[in-house]
Amino acid sequence: MATPLLQPLKVQGGTFYTFASAAQDISKTFTDDNARFVFSKYALLDIPKVKQPTDSSNTIVWQALDAFGGGATASSAIAQDFTDDNNRNFAQAFQSYALNFEQLVLASRNNLNETYDSDILATSSERIFWHFLKNVNGIRWQDANTTNEANFDGFYREETPSAGINYKSVVKYLGDIELINNISKGGQSYSEIYIHVPTSHGNTPLVLFNTSADKNYKPGITWEGEDDYIYKRSSGFSTFGLNNDAFYDDMSTNQYVLGPTFGLSTNVGTTAYINTGGGVGTPVDVLISNMEGVKLVFDPENYFPITNNPELDTINDFNASVVSGDFSFNTCLVYYDTYDISNPELFARNLYGILVIDDYENGISESSLKGFTKFKPNAVTKLNGNSYGLKLNLKFDTSNDNVGVETVIREDLTFGMDLFADASVRLQESADMFLTQKLDLINIENRVNNLEKYYFSQDTINLLDEKVNALEAGLNNAQLNFASDTTLLDLIRNNSTNINDILTGKVNVNLTYNTDVVRAGEGISIDYSVPNQISVKNKNQEYSTFAICLNADSYLEYSVGNGTIPGATADGNRILIGPFSNYFRNVGATSSTLFDNLTINLDDTNYTWKKGQTLRIVFENDIDLDTYQINIKTDSQNTKGFGNYGISVGNLTVADLVTTKPILDIICVDPASYTFYIDVIK
Repeated sequence: MATPLLQPLKVQGGTFYTFASAAQDISKTFTDDNARFVFSKYALLDIPKVKQPTDSSNTIVWQALDAFGGGATASSAIAQDFTDDNNRNFAQAFQSYALNFEQLVLASRNNLNETYDSDILATSSERIFWHFLKNVNGIRWQDANTTNEANFDGFYREETPSAGINYKSVVKYLGDIELINNISKGGQSYSEIYIHVPTSHGNTPLVLFNTSADKNYKPGITWEGEDDYIYKRSSGFSTFGLNNDAFYDDMSTNQYVLGPTFGLSTNVGTTAYINTGGGVGTPVDVLISNMEGVKLVFDPENYFPITNNPELDTINDFNASVVSGDFSFNTCLVYYDTYDISNPELFARNLYGILVIDDYENGISESSLKGFTKFKPNAVTKLNGNSYGLKLNLKFDTSNDNVGVETVIREDLTFGMDLFADASVRLQESADMFLTQKLDLINIENRVNNLEKYYFSQDTINLLDEKVNALEAGLNNAQLNFASDTTLLDLIRNNSTNINDILTGKVNVNLTYNTDVVRAGEGISIDYSVPNQISVKNKNQEYSTFAICLNADSYLEYSVGNGTIPGATADGNRILIGPFSNYFRNVGATSSTLFDNLTINLDDTNYTWKKGQTLRIVFENDIDLDTYQINIKTDSQNTKGFGNYGISVGNLTVADLVTTKPILDIICVDPASYTFYIDVIK
């Protein structure tokens, strides 16, 4: 088969691209009765913007595809074939690089003269996708921490931002495909795949990766194309307007190249060239990962935060936990499982295709895919959450000139999916209730049987007779004690008077000797000024504590290295936290421009954080973040073992602020895990 010819991203609605290996696995189920093909998982991604990177940011640079090997030139097809239309550029890069790479793997011999082994259930599609995304400067990795992230060695996570590294995570959410339907309509057969993100879920707080090698895709292997064009295609343009040029890792040898080692989480700084009009071309610095053979990890047994929390069993539980939060996404990866029913150990999870949910918003200096924000319900602020639902209608096609399927995405499914999910929950609750009632009825039946046995025994009747006689004697004695009506009524009146005195705040003279046991606490005062009366008063207003900055000038400093040494007198940037609600107004800053990341240290030495406790920070003067960010830290006493002020409350970039005089509300959600929300009020 030839390399599929793609259409540019649709201007309205979603576009789905399928890997050729998935079509082969589907065809295998038609000829092999033991082969099975089941859609199983999905991942939501936030593909970065297309722009020139700054501070080693992971922005998309299409022309970086041949930069990893150090052989990029301004005259190559990669440098020249891209335009200002990123709906076209995405399809061009994916067709000429990723799908062409996969087609060579499937159809040709590698440098070891080995042909593709179709008996291996694991395809190369997912590993090729991450190879493609990293080589356009889109994603990078680091070793996962076996202390609190991964249960075993050999696992990885995306990079975390650091000084001089402006990295934003790509993979936001891992989910299960739980509903699949096969329908026939109008002589056509469709497979319906439902992708649903529940309202209760936030992002997947930690996403792990590992590496995989096999005969078909292993370290040090190269694949060489027949010519300068995608496999089995000639020069020129397809009917969809894309160029038939092939994009390789090494354009001088027409080769795709895998590194000598999988799992090498280091990066290489190199140069890409952008050339849309001939000539010298524009050099662009990019940072490309050495990682190869990368795959997502969906097994919860490998996640330390899941296996070490008795309340969590699955990744879905992880997504609904308190540590998850809001996220944005623009792309969805769809996975399937293939296995042999005669030998269940023969199992593999492969990438079926990629769904780009909407088109690019093209700009002069940057372009971005239209994103969708998933809000998680906030128990503190009472903000409602939302859900998302997508339905893919997949119809197989025999044409070589497309991606192999016809795709329809219904945008009205979210409400219907929520209704279906709610109905399923209610049905399960009803079943559970019937089971509970059945057990209750059995228990009642046993108790009635025991009661009958007890009642009809002679010994029991005698015992009951004795108890009735004792009750009768006690009643007669009580009648003698209250023979006079006035005695009982006087007692009732006296008790009523004493109770009313207590309710109205008046203290009976017989009780005044013990009023000292009533003492004031935090936010509470006790007034003894009125004789025989106690008044309890609340001293708290909307803001209980007007926090202070411990800098010598009493305001936050924007200097280089500010806040990195919290104990510094001049620029430690410590804000002293008091009880209840806190308010701090940054007044007097001599400059509006940051010269470094602004680090704010919240000193909780005197008052440890409580659930729902807040701190409002108001910037009276303009503040210009430029390329820097605001980093907020706490845990002054190192209670978590990450060092003094080793807990990150959150990080804000210029994209998070809507004004140069922001107002930030910091809310403590869980003091045990130091989990906070940061609301940008203004």
